[in-house]
This record gives sequence, structure tokens and C-alpha cells, in this order.
Amino acid sequence: MVERLSDTLDKPVTFIVHGGDIWAHPKHVRPVFRDLAHLIRNALDHGIEDLADRGDKPAVARVELRITDTGKEICIEVVDDGRGIDSDLGVQPAIAMGFADGENVQAFDEHQRQELVLEDGLSIAVVSTAISGRGTGISAMRVAVDSMGGCIESQCERYVGTTMRLRIPHVTDLSTNGNKPS
Repeated sequence: MVERLSDTLDKPVTFIVHGGDIWAHPKHVRPVFRDLAHLIRNALDHGIEDLADRGDKPAVARVELRITDTGKEICIEVVDDGRGIDSDLGVQPAIAMGFADGENVQAFDEHQRQELVLEDGLSIAVVSTAISGRGTGISAMRVAVDSMGGCIESQCERYVGTTMRLRIPHVTDLSTNGNKPS
């Protein structure tokens, strides 16, 4: 998928997976891994700049999928070395959709403004494409993570890159709890 998108978007990308040997019960992580492609597509389509806009960065962009097991939770991160999240682009759509109050949003710090992109249906894409930008991918991911008692976080540094972090608590008995962590 990454190679096809890289070619389609004409954005050279190296995709690296860390922690591919981490074991998690398939029934537990399936909802997240089913929607994980949304985060990877967003990183390629919106995060990674066109080659002419990468400035002093390496010509070949970098997207990483990092999976770690802390013993209490599985942490899944999609990390890119792209442009980061322009939090200003999310403010007006967030107000219009009722996710933020026009007066209160002015008091938001940068992280709170960036977190607006996690709201259902909100997109900061200037143009929606067949690849991404409709505001449904991240919200689908959020629903999957929330249903397992986990959380999704964004961490961004403008013009340096973005990390989307999913934290999924371990479960002790899937036979009685279904997909819900105990």
C-alpha cells in the first residue's frame, strides 16, 4: 500500500516497521489494525510534503510504524517526517461543526488545537482526494481505539513531523469480555 501511494502521489517514501514481532491477541487488536491504513494514508497524503517543499530534509521521506508492548498496553505509533499539523486549519471547521466554541478556542494551546483533527468528520485537508481528506479515517480509528478502552493522541512539530499514538490496554480474558479490556 505504501509503495503504491508513494508512486501515485509522486512522493518518495521509506516505510519502516518496528516491533512487528510483538504478539497481541488478534481478536483484541483487529479493529485497530483494520483501520490503521487510514493513519498511514494521512501521513503520506497530508503529512509528507511534495519533493520541492521538503527543504533541507532528505528527498526520501520517512514513515514509520512502531509497535511496543509495555506490559500494560500495546502502543502503536505512525510517525512521519513531514510538515506536521497546521492547527490553524482546524479551528474554523471545528467551530462550524460545534467541536469548539469560538471564544474558548482562542485560549487553546497548540496541542489542544492539534487535537481537534481527531474529532469525528473534521478534516484539515485543503482538498479531499480519493486517498484521504474526508475526515472519516481518523474518526474511524478513534472509534476502534475507544471501543477497546484505549486512547489516540497526536504529537506534532511543525515542519518536522507528526506522531499519531494509539494506546490499547491489554485484556485478561477475551472469552468473557469480547473486545473490551478488563
